[in-house]
Amino acid sequence: MATANAVEIGRRPRTSWNGEALYEIVDDKKVEVYVGVRELGIATRLAVLISAALGPAPTGEPFIEMIFRLKKGSRKARRPDLAFVAYDRWPDRKLPDDEAWEIVPNLLVEIISKNNSAEEVQTKLKEYFEAGVQVVWVIYPRQEQILVYTGIKEVAVLDQDDTLRGGPVLPTFSVSVKELLA
Repeated sequence: MATANAVEIGRRPRTSWNGEALYEIVDDKKVEVYVGVRELGIATRLAVLISAALGPAPTGEPFIEMIFRLKKGSRKARRPDLAFVAYDRWPDRKLPDDEAWEIVPNLLVEIISKNNSAEEVQTKLKEYFEAGVQVVWVIYPRQEQILVYTGIKEVAVLDQDDTLRGGPVLPTFSVSVKELLA
C-alpha cells in the first residue's frame, strides 16, 4: 500500500516514470508515498491476471498507482496500489488530463508494506466505502493473507489455502492466494 507516513532516512520514495516522487493529496497538500518492489510486483501481477480474466470483451480496466479524487471538490486524492474501473462508471473511456481522476473505482487494492499503520488502512477503508467503492482487497504479503472487504464491517479473511475471487465486480476472475503471493 502506498503510505503517507514519513519516509525513513535512507529510503527514497518510489518515483514515477518522470522522476517525480509519487504522492497522495491530504488537506490540499502533496504527501510523498513509498511502495516497495514486492508490493508493486503484486499489483502488476494482479493487473495482468484481471486483464486476462476479462477476456476479449472487457467490462472495465485495471490501473496501477493511479491517483483518484473520490469526491468532487475533496481536499484528498488517494493512490491505491491497484484500482478497477468498470465502463459503466466510465462510459466515455477517456482518461482526463488532470492531476487526479475524479471517479470512484469499483474495486480498490491496498498492498500492505512495513510502512503502513493500522489507522491509515482503516481511514482509507472508511473513505473508500463512503465514496461508493464496492470491494476493497487488503493484501498482507508478509502474513500471506488477503482481507476482502465488501463493506466497512463485512470482511472475509483468505490465506494460502483459499482462492481470491472477483465476486460481482469481476465475476470471471479468480486466483489462488498462494499463487498470487508466491
